[in-house]
Amino acid sequence: MRTTSVKILDTEYPLCYSTRVVIAVYQQYGGLDEMHGTLSNLQEANKAFEGRLWMLNQLMQAGQRYAALLGDNSPAVPSLSALRVSVPSGRYGEIMETIENTIAAGSMMSIKSGEPKNKKAKVKTTPGKKSPEWFLWHGLHIGLDYNTTLDLPHGELLTLISAQNIYKGAPDESNAKNSDFDVLPDWD
Repeated sequence: MRTTSVKILDTEYPLCYSTRVVIAVYQQYGGLDEMHGTLSNLQEANKAFEGRLWMLNQLMQAGQRYAALLGDNSPAVPSLSALRVSVPSGRYGEIMETIENTIAAGSMMSIKSGEPKNKKAKVKTTPGKKSPEWFLWHGLHIGLDYNTTLDLPHGELLTLISAQNIYKGAPDESNAKNSDFDVLPDWD
């Protein structure tokens, strides 16, 4: 499953780590490592707690959009200020774990493509770090509309991009470790 959920005040909210969330993280923090650093920095506890609530709100909004994309109903997402009031401070550790689990679930890929072994092959995968624009361009390039590209779980989009690359001749590297497509940094 590429989505998770969180229960706040007896209401279950779906959470989704979508490309739209990736873009929001890049705009807010500059990247995933920077986001994780802020959310984990208990030296600046207020900033970390605010960041966790912001990220939870982003995942909740993405969960609601993904549920709508699938034709499911989900409860209205509370505003960030409503979350501040409704999430007790004792749950901040649990919130961080929920955020990490949602990112891990949303980043899972079914298949991964690698560079073609034949140097003359026409398939060209993009080396190096991927930007949010790169994800969006590839989603549109494989035939998804703009909102679907943004609202799919991120790992599902990466799987579709890899499938397209394999179709064009890149090898399947589903068992490869630490691929360029591994958007979830190794934070341990």
